[in-house]
Amino acid sequence: MQAPQQEYLQLFENSRPRLLGIAYRMLGSRADAEDILQEACVRWLAQESTEPESAQAWLTTVTTRLCIDYLRRAHVKRECYAGTWLPEPVDFIDDSEDPVDIAQSLHTAFLLLLEILSPTERAVFLLREVFNYEYRDIGAVLKLSDANCRKLLSRARRKIEDRKPRIEPDRGKQTELVQHFQQAIEQEDLTQFEQVLARDAILYSDHGGKALAARRPIFSRDKIARLLMGLRRKQAHEDQHVELRTVNQGSGLLFYQSGRLHTVMTFLVENGMIRAVYVVRNPDKLRQFSPSV
Repeated sequence: MQAPQQEYLQLFENSRPRLLGIAYRMLGSRADAEDILQEACVRWLAQESTEPESAQAWLTTVTTRLCIDYLRRAHVKRECYAGTWLPEPVDFIDDSEDPVDIAQSLHTAFLLLLEILSPTERAVFLLREVFNYEYRDIGAVLKLSDANCRKLLSRARRKIEDRKPRIEPDRGKQTELVQHFQQAIEQEDLTQFEQVLARDAILYSDHGGKALAARRPIFSRDKIARLLMGLRRKQAHEDQHVELRTVNQGSGLLFYQSGRLHTVMTFLVENGMIRAVYVVRNPDKLRQFSPSV
């Protein structure tokens, strides 16, 4: 007998944290991930044959397949994206119930790396490496044999192994470096930049054609420092506020003007130095971000 609709809705809500964790990592966008979950919920409530105890497997399958379809459609759109595409920053993804360390899999650098994988490779990699799914369960989600899933995972690992960032695991060290980076900007202190930025650091800006930002990556510590100090001088007279927050499970900076969030910065910290700075200024990617508290 079919469970009442309210029970099915509650089953969906119970699975939401894990589904959102999968969809966000697949798409790199909280807004798009929420859209996928809404579609998955509609399909879940409309179907009549699945038993309640199979809810998580059914919902994982539908969510993953919807994400794969979305990525295939979005391929051309991202190729035509104005400037550098960066993942949408998030301050919180509640999938802490998963029995793995999730912090690095939410890092901006890690999400960017996933872009070199095909949609199916990405699904296999995330379900296996991040969410600890068995090969038989991944195969059921993707309608593939265990052997094919193993091949796809092996291929995905080869693609990203040499490029995988060595993210600083110590959050305290991350935060300290980001605080010094913030001080270097505010004090226009080149010496302090030299102490926290790697000589060959890179700055990426995502504006989407909707905000002023560097149109190409900025290479080298000196050029990054000059750019940020120059922006600081131009905005010195404005009502500016900078807030240190947790972004994508790392230390990030939020920049406000007259109470409006206009920029989110995240960082790749390797070997005690900031190796990369990721600047999101596209207003469409800041809408989902919770306001300053």
